[in-house]
Amino acid sequence: MSFVINPFVFAGAPFSPADISGLQLWLDATTGLYDATSGGSEVTADGASVARWEDQSGNGYHVTQGTANDQPVLKTSQQNSLNIVRFDGVNDFLFGSTNFPITGSSNRTVFTVFKRVDGAARYIASWGLATSVGVFSGYSSEYYLRFSSTIKGYTNQGANGQWTLWSVVGDGSTLNDYNSYFDDGGIATSNTSSNTGATINTTATALYIGRASFFRLAYQDGDMAEVLIYDSALSDADREAVRDYLNAKWAIY
Repeated sequence: MSFVINPFVFAGAPFSPADISGLQLWLDATTGLYDATSGGSEVTADGASVARWEDQSGNGYHVTQGTANDQPVLKTSQQNSLNIVRFDGVNDFLFGSTNFPITGSSNRTVFTVFKRVDGAARYIASWGLATSVGVFSGYSSEYYLRFSSTIKGYTNQGANGQWTLWSVVGDGSTLNDYNSYFDDGGIATSNTSSNTGATINTTATALYIGRASFFRLAYQDGDMAEVLIYDSALSDADREAVRDYLNAKWAIY
């Protein structure tokens, strides 16, 4: 007797970043883009301005921009033939909840999929005040996750104009960044920034995408595909699951 296995019956449900608990923010450029801060119509045309980018985590941390000149734009069929959001590096940014993150956890895990144009300092996402807590691409050859004015997790970066999938974990006392994966299949050197006893910012503050929160410099110049922020230090297995999901989707390496 022979058996025929139906792969659709035995296959599990597709992985989603929301399958892992603690997801606070999920911005995905393939969905949730609208032409008005209140919602309006979905943005689908290449070059159309984005006034609202909706959070897919279920927490409602949508980011918006009511000033037309400061709105990023949708670019269709870009990385892996998927849509992305493009920031001009001059004044484009999106603003979100003034109460982000809502938890007091000192643990964070951040994933970003993005491409920057030049070597200038640029903020990908920021949720701090004067200390500028957030995800930062430096002046030289590094990316940072800043939890205070002096505490940084960092890693080497790829060339300008190259798509990057980057993750960093802060566990309350140590910031551990993990390998960046580039579109040529190469893996950057992994660095660890150890800060024993450091206090990670836990104050609920405003959320910015594409700009530093505390001053109007360091605007993101380039493309953004996905941003995920968890309020916990993910295990290696969970981090790798998210990484593999993002890579399968965006074809970074």
